[in-house]
Amino acid sequence: MPTLGLPLDSHLRSWPHNGIIGILDLEYTAWQGSAQHKWSRPMEWREIVQIGFLLVDAGAQFQECGAVEFLVNPQFNPILSDYFVELTGITQDSLKKEGLKLSDTLKTLSNIGKSATSIIFNGSDGEVLRENCQLFDCKMPWNKQILFNFRPLLADTLQHNAESLVSSDLPRLARTHVEGRAHSALHDCRAIAAALSAWRQEGKL
Repeated sequence: MPTLGLPLDSHLRSWPHNGIIGILDLEYTAWQGSAQHKWSRPMEWREIVQIGFLLVDAGAQFQECGAVEFLVNPQFNPILSDYFVELTGITQDSLKKEGLKLSDTLKTLSNIGKSATSIIFNGSDGEVLRENCQLFDCKMPWNKQILFNFRPLLADTLQHNAESLVSSDLPRLARTHVEGRAHSALHDCRAIAAALSAWRQEGKL
């Protein structure tokens, strides 16, 4: 089974009202049916291809105060599937031109995220990050204790089905809009921030 079966990420217990928060989103190798099979088929490793990271101020309605995005060269499956290319818009050519080593991107992430009191994400991104660090012998950019999956809390807050809370779709649920390509890592970070901001202004968070 390609996934390593690492412990699940901690759940965010309450919405932050102050401090700098990091929002993380990952795009990782996928094929038609991967999600349904939970990446259990041979060689379906969840290798990071794109990292988006956004810093926001929780005390200022999740206003953006820093952002970065990287393309990462996958090692086990260096050729992107047609399914992944269509989903994300990331092409083999762009990966060839801009792709970096995972270890190099994580060093930059560590420096950029130093001011964040917590790192949040929508789903299994923290687990996938830890999985890639273990697979490729990389140091985690942050302590696991500050990594939180906010999806269960959001599902409870909105009384909404957790599985349908896809990051790129959150602005629609919050009746707001974010320009850019859905399923692109930094766009999805901004989609999360915009939705959280809208719900904070409505008094839901």
